[in-house]
Amino acid sequence: MKRGSKIKHQAYHSSGIIAASMLLLSLAFAQPLHAGPFAKPERTTQAQEAKLKVRSGDEAARLVKQAYGGKVLRVQSVKVNGNPGYRVKLLQDSGRIVYVSVDARSGRLQAN
Repeated sequence: MKRGSKIKHQAYHSSGIIAASMLLLSLAFAQPLHAGPFAKPERTTQAQEAKLKVRSGDEAARLVKQAYGGKVLRVQSVKVNGNPGYRVKLLQDSGRIVYVSVDARSGRLQAN
């Protein structure tokens, strides 16, 4: 290999490494294009919260306990049919674990 072509080869190789590094860095700091099914719910504004029938995880737990009985094990903030809501994990008196979705906007409960 001639000396001039060796230098040219090294220059192309170095620029390829730099380009690949820049691509990897840009991907590392990029935001996802979509949130996916387990995205954290967006924070609601005060005006939006005023329209909600269920305003807290404690209230969701109370409603589910009234409707299904048993012991509330966990409450998570989630989206329910595109609305803010809660997912309540419940241990029924029979020993069965039930998950109940609570739509905060409508107050509707749905066992899964």
